[in-house]
Amino acid sequence: MNLSTKKMLITILIAISLILISGCAEINTISVPASQQNTNMLPQTSSIAYNAGDIDANPHQYARAEISGKVVDTMNSGGYTYIQLDDGTGTVWAAIPQTTVDLGAEGTITGSIMKNFPSSTLDRTFDAIIFSDGIQAAAIDNPTNADILESPASYYQVVVSGTVNQTMNTSDYTYLELDDGTGIIWAAITQTDIVIGENVTVSGGTQSEFESKTLNKTFEVLVMGTLVTDSDETVSETMSDEDFAAYHNF
Repeated sequence: MNLSTKKMLITILIAISLILISGCAEINTISVPASQQNTNMLPQTSSIAYNAGDIDANPHQYARAEISGKVVDTMNSGGYTYIQLDDGTGTVWAAIPQTTVDLGAEGTITGSIMKNFPSSTLDRTFDAIIFSDGIQAAAIDNPTNADILESPASYYQVVVSGTVNQTMNTSDYTYLELDDGTGIIWAAITQTDIVIGENVTVSGGTQSEFESKTLNKTFEVLVMGTLVTDSDETVSETMSDEDFAAYHNF
């Protein structure tokens, strides 16, 4: 093979190499059209949405929400209460364990956001919905017994006061019927000697349709907590989670 032939072969090989490199580069730079991208695979952030309008505009940007607003729609299905909140910037749906929520009630929903959530019982898909433990009612300085009885699901931690009309004891707890002049509500505290006619204050959490097996009685609303003095110092220990769970076995 003479020199000119070798030079020609080298030139051809170089040309072929350049063509191959150019082709690979072109393949590697091919982009997927935006219309074909799966938006569900986009990176999710852990930021919190504080406005319903923000969730509506870009639900994939938020993982959690804390929205305060007015209840404009509600429905029960599949063990959940679905609530539509309007906060002035837009509306958003939330799902909480089934309870009674009044239209027009104001409160705050805090929880995780689910995108494109299908509800088989409602036969609809929510673009975005907040799953929460409940709705926290707008603050009332001193809710009365009547306030709590009217909407028990709106109050989780309350302070109730009233005159003791009657008491009932189980092995570990004392149940008190309290009358504050607006309504009568029952409370349960660690067993304590209480005098009928005494005015007492109890701080604790609310339970609706609470059934006491030991007393064979169902309380429409029950405040489970601790007895407090006028100086707001508790005189009985706060119930443990085990004690709370044990209520249903009394």
